[in-house]
Amino acid sequence: MKIDAHQFALQLIAGISQLEGETGERYIKRALTLYLEAFFLIEDFDQLESGQFKNMKKHEINDLVSRLISARLI
Repeated sequence: MKIDAHQFALQLIAGISQLEGETGERYIKRALTLYLEAFFLIEDFDQLESGQFKNMKKHEINDLVSRLISARLI
């Protein structure tokens, strides 16, 4: 599974609104900070998820090969 980091971050910042008394500049900086944090968090998550999937597949293949070798030797 891969999450689109850009779309995720956009959806996240779409839910925030300017606080009472907050300047436009401060609001934009807060929204940009949230966007960037979300974007890079999802990028990291996708890489971790991809790595876990590859490791799991590798482990399953090794397990299957081991079982085939064991069955052949018995």
